[in-house]
Amino acid sequence: GYDLIITVTFNMLDATEAIAEQFPNVQFAIIDADSDIPNVSGVIFKEHVGSYLVGVLAGKMTQSNVLGFVGGAENPLIARFEKGFTMGAQAVNPEARVLVGYAGVFDDPAKGKEVAIAHYNRGADIVYHAAGKTGEGVIEAAKELDKWVIGVDSDQCYIAPENMIASMMKRLDVAVFNIIKDFIEGNFVPGTKIFGLEEDAVGPCLMYPLDYEHHHFPGIEEAMEAVDVYYHKLLSGEIVVPDPAGMLD
Repeated sequence: GYDLIITVTFNMLDATEAIAEQFPNVQFAIIDADSDIPNVSGVIFKEHVGSYLVGVLAGKMTQSNVLGFVGGAENPLIARFEKGFTMGAQAVNPEARVLVGYAGVFDDPAKGKEVAIAHYNRGADIVYHAAGKTGEGVIEAAKELDKWVIGVDSDQCYIAPENMIASMMKRLDVAVFNIIKDFIEGNFVPGTKIFGLEEDAVGPCLMYPLDYEHHHFPGIEEAMEAVDVYYHKLLSGEIVVPDPAGMLD
């Protein structure tokens, strides 16, 4: 009897579409996927734009000019995180290079730790992960080696407060709230929903009001000043971050 059902992550797409076809009068929305089924609306985030801003942060804070990225499986979604991060870091620090490694899975912390340690051993002083549960290993590597790390999706800074300089927020709360609000107010239009900076849905956690204090890292204020400059350049269209997935260009 529900009028709106929201499912989460691209690996739910087949199941969502199968059920949606059985219930054509029910509206579905799916996070991180798109669909041609009339009653299934895709919810897409501009992860490449948010990742650009944490790249700016990392590019300003790195002391070795070597950064790392750890992804889960290689796919167009995770490419947004990788490419945006690299582009942002090099925008403020042309000397910076980004080491890229993929664990191949989203549920293997040991593999994530292995890839992250390899990055740190090659000189990276900040590693950004977009790897789901695999990213837990990346965070553990940063703690063990006393390096810096950037979290993803939610604000993960509480997990390693003295090592995680920021997290790239992907605010599902904003997306879900607005979808439900539009639906109950009669303003919901089926089709792809896109959430980015304009909707306050992506970007470093330090841009958004939070419920707890963050550790103070040397240079963070200056780095966030640069983030603010590039935030406004992105909003104005002065800078455009291409979508590696080819969906949002």
